[in-house]
Parts: sequence; structure tokens; C-alpha cells
Amino acid sequence: VIWIDGGKVYRDGPARDVVGEYEVQMQKLTEHLVHPGNSKNPGASYRLATAKPAMANVPSSDPLPETAPLTAPQDPYSIRDFELQIREDNGSLRETLADGRSVFRWPSEEGIKLSKIGIFANGRAVEGFLAGDSPVFEGELECEIAGRLACYYHIAIFRLDGLRVTRLTSPIDVFEAQPGGKRSFRVILDPCRLLDGDYYINFSIMDGDQPKDLPTRRFDLVARFCDFKVGRILSYTEDGIFSHDSDWTIGDLR
Repeated sequence: VIWIDGGKVYRDGPARDVVGEYEVQMQKLTEHLVHPGNSKNPGASYRLATAKPAMANVPSSDPLPETAPLTAPQDPYSIRDFELQIREDNGSLRETLADGRSVFRWPSEEGIKLSKIGIFANGRAVEGFLAGDSPVFEGELECEIAGRLACYYHIAIFRLDGLRVTRLTSPIDVFEAQPGGKRSFRVILDPCRLLDGDYYINFSIMDGDQPKDLPTRRFDLVARFCDFKVGRILSYTEDGIFSHDSDWTIGDLR
């Protein structure tokens, strides 16, 4: 994939890497437009969304409510300068987890973040397994704030062509957080129903305390990483994505 910006090639490389960097940069630009000058306070697009109902009844001649996270329209040159600043900040479009994985992390609300993740089979770390095996996703999370948190954890599994195959969603996790505190998770696919192929995951953490009429706050989204391969157990090639459980009744026709 080629990423062209201002008539020039900015990135030229594997589709997932180029698209991953583009997604992170667009998210950072959105945060800057909504809440400029506060790069350490992400989640501004969420606050904008929650302010919309209150703003809908405000006449155009009236000042915006104090709760509305909007500012005056930005000078396009300052936006461009911020975009260039993101690129010049070496590594700002990628982050490294505590386990050494290089990832694309989207701007999110302060709360709790993924720090480690791995895939295990038969008690050892793996990068692949056979269809029908029972692999385990294990990881660690690190808290950034103090207080009560209620979170959902999602592992979305994608094929290399970008098609989301499935999403694994945890029960709600309610706990008292402390800065630097750790939590762990373990997800077993017993058995794994994915057919042979190459896959990667997105990992996200969402706020489970939000009212249903408001957008869900995101505490973390780590995208396009943790590649793994599912090997074939059949002697022939089988098209498809996953093998579904089914209940068959077979007998003589009378």
C-alpha cells in the first residue's frame, strides 16, 4: 500500500503497517481538532459525542454549554503543523508493549491498558496451532487510575485481508483500580473452530458502566498485531473461515 500525502509518497509498505499508522494518525488528529493542545487527555471525540444532545437545543447565537468540549475552529496551518509533529515524533504512531511487541495503539480514555499478551498451546508460547486445538490467549493489564472500574475486554480476530472473523467478549469485570495495579486474563478456545489460514487480532477495553443511550468509552484499543497461523488437519484444501458445530440426525427413509 502507498500512503500519498500532499502529492508525495509518505509511506510505502505492507498494507497492514501502512493502514495501521494511518488509523493512529487520523485518531490523533481528531483528538487535536476537538481538544487542541491537550495530547495527554485523549477521548475528546467521546466527550464531543456525549455533548451533542445538549448542544442540539442551543440557539446558534448562544454560547456553547460549559460541558461541550468544543473550541474555536482551528487554523488549517496549525492542524498541518500538528500532523507533521506527530510524524516527527519518532515512534509516535507505534508503541511497544511490556512484552516487546510493537503495536498500533489508538488514543483512548485513561483507565486501564493492555501490557502483555500471548498465545499458548500445551503449556508453551506459540505462533501457530492446528485447527481443532484448544489454544489459550493470556495477558496482563495495567491500571492508570484509582477507583472503581467496570470493563469489557474484546479480542477481535481478523484474516490478513482485513475481514473480521469473530470477536471474543469477556463478562464484565468490576474491580477497584490503583495506578500501576495489574490484572490478568485467560481466554480458552476449546476447541478452536477457525480453519487453516493466517490471522491477527485487535484487543480493546470498553467501559461497562456507560448508560446505553451514550457512546461507550474506550480505555484501550491495540490494533493489527499478535499474528498466528492455524494449520490444516485435513488432507485436502477446504475453503471457508471456521468450522461450525452442528447437530445431525441420520437414518433410513421410510
